[in-house]
Amino acid sequence: MLRDQNNRAFPPDYAEKLGEVFVRIDACLTDAVHYLDPVTHVSAFASRIADGVPTQHQISLNGLDNVRAAMHTIVQRHGIALPRPATSAINACRLRISEAILAASELDPRNWSGPQDSSAPKLSDDLEEDASRIVNHLMTLLDTMQASLTEDWNGKRNTRAMSQQPNSAESCGHPLVRELERMTTVHGLCGLHRRTVDFARHRACGDVVVGFFGAVSAGKSSLINGLLGSALMPVAVLPTTTVPVEIRHGRAASGMVEFVAAKPERIQPGRIAEFVDYHYNRANERQVTRIVLEAPAPLLASGVTLIDTPGIDFNLATEPSGGVAALWCDLAIVLISATAPLTLREAVLVRELCSRGARVAVLVTKVDLIEADDRWRIYDHVVDGLWQRTRLEVPVYLTSTCEDDPPRRRAWVDGPLSDTLAQCRDQRVALRTRQLAALRRDVLDALQIRVLWRSPVALDDEQVNETIGALSTLRDAIAAEIRSPTFNTILVDRTMADLTNEIAHNAAALWSQTHDSQFDATRLVELAINARAHALAGVAIRKLETLHARVNIALQHAANTFGAARLPPALPSAPWIAPAFVFDQSLPATLLPGSLGRVIGRLGFYLSARKSVLHSASMAIAQQSLSTYLALLNGWTRSSLATLLRALDEHIARIQTARKRNDPETASIAQQLRRDIARLRSAEPR
Repeated sequence: MLRDQNNRAFPPDYAEKLGEVFVRIDACLTDAVHYLDPVTHVSAFASRIADGVPTQHQISLNGLDNVRAAMHTIVQRHGIALPRPATSAINACRLRISEAILAASELDPRNWSGPQDSSAPKLSDDLEEDASRIVNHLMTLLDTMQASLTEDWNGKRNTRAMSQQPNSAESCGHPLVRELERMTTVHGLCGLHRRTVDFARHRACGDVVVGFFGAVSAGKSSLINGLLGSALMPVAVLPTTTVPVEIRHGRAASGMVEFVAAKPERIQPGRIAEFVDYHYNRANERQVTRIVLEAPAPLLASGVTLIDTPGIDFNLATEPSGGVAALWCDLAIVLISATAPLTLREAVLVRELCSRGARVAVLVTKVDLIEADDRWRIYDHVVDGLWQRTRLEVPVYLTSTCEDDPPRRRAWVDGPLSDTLAQCRDQRVALRTRQLAALRRDVLDALQIRVLWRSPVALDDEQVNETIGALSTLRDAIAAEIRSPTFNTILVDRTMADLTNEIAHNAAALWSQTHDSQFDATRLVELAINARAHALAGVAIRKLETLHARVNIALQHAANTFGAARLPPALPSAPWIAPAFVFDQSLPATLLPGSLGRVIGRLGFYLSARKSVLHSASMAIAQQSLSTYLALLNGWTRSSLATLLRALDEHIARIQTARKRNDPETASIAQQLRRDIARLRSAEPR
């Protein structure tokens, strides 16, 4: 029993109230001291008048320490149990960033174009472009902050200590792996169960496993063929690898194909295209689950296994890291083609692979196809861009997959690759221990979310209905966005008219410096159309980011209402990556006559250029290309919104189960989940 100094008992409800009030007092005083913090006053965007002085802040800080000391003494003296925090600091931070994203979206003039925004400020075209650029920059910075909260900073600790641990569990019979396999089966975690089974096989492998990842036609299969010294994997301009292929050492070239239902089939290397080529096995219609090839290559004989993964079509994938990043490997090599648009959407893939415990290196391929002066500019762009998007120090190398340029490839193979493989051999136990820790973390997170939504709670129907009503309203808004296309044919016509004026104006400005009889505006046309397509993609991305932020805020409020310590999973990850714009066909030369300009000057050239551009073949191709791209953007936006809608539906269904949490079956499942969570927390990877 709790007693005061006169040995009279404190009532339990008063003791509980005392703990709750102490926590509330600490939160209020922490906020109060923060308002006087000089660091807060330095901001040019402070929300309060900076009328405090450093002395007052220090006095308040000392007062907070005194109050905390007094409350701590009372808690210790009377043995008062303080309530456990119900809100994650990471989720609270993520919520505030989502609110900042929502606030920034209000500045986007592209969101005011509807007739319903008659009260919105009116901006000229130039000012609207400047405002859009400002919003894009703010959104990029906020996305970087949001992405940093998803990184596993704890996964980088104690690498040296792990590398010194004995190699005591190299088989799939490792006790923690068996526990993970059992838990994912019992609780219906299908995706995690598959990953656990794959990890058991990966842990039992004595080789260093090297995985090759990247976009379609980045050169993965060509690079593997070069490493093996033979054309084992099919190579083509179109997608060729539709399922992962594992390549390991063997005395003779042979292969084994496993299927979902059919019996495994042993094949000769010449038949590999029947199972991996996009044309023979489109979308894996043959239901191949695994392909293992053996080849007598020196690299494989040194204890290396290679994995060729399907190319990622970033124009179609909502979450580009998708299933390929779930493959287990010790060294992940991400390929970026130097001849493709350098949008660096592979950053999501790099971050995902690092979070799963693999060492990651980036190869910029096909550098033999670009000018020597451009190679190092591309290198700097890739290094800086990956750092800005991931905040991870990932090595980047320039190489060639061309058979006619072996020295450049050999320089990477004999140098950085050989060194990295040697390090992976020495740290193989440490790498796989880290991967097991990542798998354990993911399973533990999934179990904790399940137990949160199966634990009995004291909520009445009114609270449940209010929460579901708020989420349903947001769901209807997303469904309405799916039904109404973001872009239409009227926008194409308006865009082409704006482009005509823009190209003619810029051409006139440049012509006025030379007064040539003809002015080649081909490059101007190409740059202007690419810039406009990029801006239109930004409109779609900002719409998704705004809705994503609204859903995050609504789910956080729902989680707080239900006492959940963290948000349920399944929201698609940000940042969103729009499809890249490409012309339907090459642009012909656009030559503008300068005869009228020589008569009446720059204005005359502008008028004649505007007429010539309007009726040029390049603008006809541009209009068709923009129409195709806007249709692609509409499809991508609808697909992304549908993914967000499905995730929201899952959350609404979880909340509706709150009405059924007190039945015996649900209570039994919750109890089993708690036992497995406790067992998993006590089982450290080793």
